[in-house]
Order: sequence, then C-alpha cells, then structure tokens
Amino acid sequence: MGYAARSFQTIVSGLGKKNKTNRAEVQEPMQQVDHQLVSLIYQSATDPTKWPKVPQLLARSLGTHQAIVIRSEGKEIQPDDVTTFGIDHEIRQQYLDILADDPWLLGMLDLPHCSPCFSDQFLTLRELRRLPFYQLLCAPSDVAYMGGAVVHNNDNVTYLFAGQRDEVQGIFREEELAHIRMLITHFDKARAIGHKIGALQNSVRALRRVLDKSAFGVFLINEHAAVTWCNAPGEAILRKDDGLSLRLSHLSTTSCQTNRNIDAALTNAIATSSGRGDSAGAYISVQRPSNKRPYQLTISPISKRDAWGADAFAVVFVLDPDRPPDMSLEAFQSLFGLTGAEARVARALFLGFSVQEAADRFEVSPNTIRTQLKAILRKCNVRSQSELMQLLTRAAIH
Repeated sequence: MGYAARSFQTIVSGLGKKNKTNRAEVQEPMQQVDHQLVSLIYQSATDPTKWPKVPQLLARSLGTHQAIVIRSEGKEIQPDDVTTFGIDHEIRQQYLDILADDPWLLGMLDLPHCSPCFSDQFLTLRELRRLPFYQLLCAPSDVAYMGGAVVHNNDNVTYLFAGQRDEVQGIFREEELAHIRMLITHFDKARAIGHKIGALQNSVRALRRVLDKSAFGVFLINEHAAVTWCNAPGEAILRKDDGLSLRLSHLSTTSCQTNRNIDAALTNAIATSSGRGDSAGAYISVQRPSNKRPYQLTISPISKRDAWGADAFAVVFVLDPDRPPDMSLEAFQSLFGLTGAEARVARALFLGFSVQEAADRFEVSPNTIRTQLKAILRKCNVRSQSELMQLLTRAAIH
C-alpha cells in the first residue's frame, strides 16, 4: 500500500469503528482520489495547465467543499497565482480584491517551512466573525474553518494549499493534519523538481540560441538514433539536399556504407551516454553529389550532466568545408600549446583537408604531416584524428 493510502487509512480509522462496512466503502474511493491528487501535483509542477484540477481533487481529499491552491514566484502573491474550487465566481473576484487582507493567508505565510496548520492557530472563529473579511468571503460561502499548508523555499517559489469547510464539520483534527503533512511532502518534492526542470529548460534554450549562431550544423539525437532538433545551419544543410538528408527522422546519405558507419557510430555513442559503452565518438566523411568537398561529421556521446536536454543521447556536428568556422593559428597555439607548424596542420585538418591535401598545400611530404599530427594528438591528449576533430569542434563552438 502506498504512502498516500496508508496516511489516509489513519484518517479513516478516526471515523469510528462501529461501522466497518461504511469505513471500507469510504476508504477505497478516497485512496483513489489521493493517488490521483499526488500524481497531478507532480504533473502540475512542470505543466501549469494541470493546476485547475488540483483544487478539486484537494477538496475531495481533505473532505471539504472548497479549496484554494496558490503558486507564487514572487515575494507577493498576485491574483493570477490563485486557483480555486467550489468558490462562486463573484465571491472569488471579491476575495482577490482583498487578498492582502486575508488573515489565514497572512498567518500561513509566516509559518516555518512545510508547516501544516488549521485556522484556529491564527484567530478564533469568534474573532474572525468580527472582520469585514469574514462578511465578504466566508459568510456567503458558508466557510468557518480552514486546514492546509504552505511550502516555502529559497528560490522565491511558494506553494500554498488549503481546504475550507463550514462550522458544522468543525475544526480540522490532528489525524487530518497528518494527512495534510503527507500532501506537503509531495508539494515540496514537486516544487523542487519543477524548479530543476525549469532551470534545465532555460539552459537548453540558451544553448540552442548559441548553437543557431554556430558555423556548424548541430543535430541532437535521441536514444532511438532519431534527430530531435537541429540548429539553423543544420537546417540549411538539409535544405541543400547535397548528400545529407533526413529519412524518417534519421540522418541519411547517398552511400549505403556511409549510412552503416553513421548508424554504428550513433549506436556506440548512445550506448556510452546510457552507461553501456565507452565510445569516444567517430569522425565520418560524407560525399556530396555536387562534387564539393565532403561534409565532415563528428559524432559524440552526451554526458547527462550536459545541458543538451533529456532526450539527447548523442550529438552530430556537421562541417561544410566550403563554409568552415574560422579559428586563427594563434588560437590553436594558445589553446593547445602547439608550435606554429603544428597549429597550421591542425587548422588545415579542422577545415577538412586530408593529410595529402595538407602536404600539397604546405609543400611538404605526407610523412611530415603525419609526424606533426602525432605531436598534435599527444599535446591535445587525444588518441585519434576522430577525437582531435571532436575536440577542435567543441573549441570552435565555444
């Protein structure tokens, strides 16, 4: 039996032991309500459209005919932060007008972190009846008592939930406050999860805005090897349809062998991101029907600590050698501690030149280029030209 169900069983036991059949009949549907409410609390933490349903289930869970849920991201609660159930629209508008004078709300906001409470903590029913607040809000709604809680935290987000009921039902009992304590834990955890997800989403959006300005095409790959997002340069590459395209959301080329190489590299990268492999990635050349220089693909696994997004298991960087990003020789030297000659070779390889093409360009033998490449790999602390391209790619992006 779940935590919510066990907590509610404690409440039901207080209804009296004389009628076991009635108690069982009440318990089962209320357990279902609590499971639905807890589930909805977590959904609502990241999807605000779910909030209107929360007060309704909360009222049923607390055995009240009204409920209020407040989620505020500032120091002061605004009318738009308030979601209600069971309160007449006209009365709700009147309440929002006097929100800052609500003695229950003010009392709850002064409570310690995650404290359950009932209305008599702040003022007696006799004292409440003397206030204009009671005549305006409570009397028309036949409300006398309230039980609920407030969840504070240090990132300026406050959750407050309360159920209101009439005088006949009486004040909230200790076993009912135990039930409220159970709900507090879920509101608190949902608040923390929502904050983390919101921060991650902001990081992802910021990263993707930066990547749109990159000279590389960048493709994010999910666990099924499908493309879930690409930046603006990536979209431009796909529009050219010059050797690289999308088929059923998967990267595809005009060569069956190249497609197999890409599939294998992505499979290894995804396995590494999932903790089942140790691939450092791959470096693949894609021929183009236009006979322009081949696209250079760098495929890398993604650490789950990176802010790429929850559905990203690999990233593919695509370099068009005819539109390469520019890094100065000084940048290669200062970033990686290369000599002038080594920086010249590293930059040429980064721009898509082969060893032979670099040798022809600098009028040296291919063996000289290979010797310099070995020195570059050692200084950059990588094992292969593929890993070197990944390193240079990341350096160029940043």
